Amino acid sequence: MDNKETKSDDMMDVEDMDWYKEQAAKDTPGRTLRFYRKLKGMTQAELAGILGTTAESINDFENDRKPISNTDKIEIILHILPPPISYQKEF
Repeated sequence: MDNKETKSDDMMDVEDMDWYKEQAAKDTPGRTLRFYRKLKGMTQAELAGILGTTAESINDFENDRKPISNTDKIEIILHILPPPISYQKEF
């Protein structure tokens, strides 16, 4: 075996690593929303305008004071989340 080959037995699943478990425990829908909104360079007011809600509601979502409804999730996915990589390859 040359140096470029890696045995799959030598690899550890990232979800089994302590640092990942700690970070995953901190993740919330609100934090995820804030991350992607900022990644798109949008303000809370801009996102609120697109979604037809208020900046206060976006702030409540991001700070986990208000749950994100299924309808809101669909709107958010359509407007700020990046398309899946498999979808991007098709076009």
